[in-house]
Formats: sequence, structure tokens, C-alpha cells
Amino acid sequence: MLRAVVPAILLAGLLAVAAEARSEACQALPIRPTADPSTFAAGDHRVRLDQPDQPTAPTVWEGPVIVTGPNAGPACRIDPQSLLLAPLAAFTGALLVLPSFSGSTLRILTLDLDSCTIRHASAPMSGPVTWQDGAIRAAGRPVPGLPCGGATPSGAARP
Repeated sequence: MLRAVVPAILLAGLLAVAAEARSEACQALPIRPTADPSTFAAGDHRVRLDQPDQPTAPTVWEGPVIVTGPNAGPACRIDPQSLLLAPLAAFTGALLVLPSFSGSTLRILTLDLDSCTIRHASAPMSGPVTWQDGAIRAAGRPVPGLPCGGATPSGAARP
């Protein structure tokens, strides 16, 4: 009987550790505006969306995305080669989620700010991006592949 109980206890412990690790990796971070309406702070990073449509109250940027790390080291560039909207969410692990579009096609991008890469680009979609039932949705449907399923725990700040 002890032989059957020990593996079950070990499995339960491993599942609890995995859930704790996922929980820590999926903590939402506030996206803080700065004096420059095209620059945001996300965690320890500063993110500038270049070439705004309006200098004082931009809503669309041509890009690229300029990222400065936590130690104010050299900036790096991420160029999604499409128009950008304001960031939707930031998560621990230096992840930033923002929409991009070309024509009527919308994609939701997950940027890895530490490696200065696009970690994930959603499939092309259409429709408005909204917050519904604690998740990022496009045309009312959850966007697959986002960090933490696109969930934004309560208290997470959005611009």
C-alpha cells in the first residue's frame, strides 16, 4: 500500500510546484504611461512605439518598437512591419502583449522584451480587441497562444 501512496504524493507535490511556477510566470504587471505619450514602462523595461499618428495623443504607431532594458543598456528594436496599437498587457518574464494590424487584418503579438523578439503572433483575425471574462478577446473569441491565456488578474493596469 505504501508503494501506491508514495507515487501519488510525489505526483501531487509536482503538480503543486508546477502550478506555483505557472502562477509566478503569469503575474500581470502594470503598463505605466510616461511623459512621452509614445513611451510606456512595463516592469523594468521602457518601451517606445515609434512614428505615432499624432504627437500628443497617438492611437496608432508605424513602429518599430524600441526597448530599453532594466539597466538602461543599449536599446534594441523589434519591427513587426505592421501598424501598432497601444499595449494591452504586460507579464512577468518581460512579456508585452500588443495588437498590430495591416488593412483589416489584426494580429495580437507577444513581445519578449529581454530577447527583443516576437515570441508569438496570433493567427490573422478581425474584429475589435476587448477585455471580456478576464481575457483578451478579438471579435469576442479568446486569442490563443498568449501568455497566461491572455488572462489579466484583477488589479492589472492597462493604458
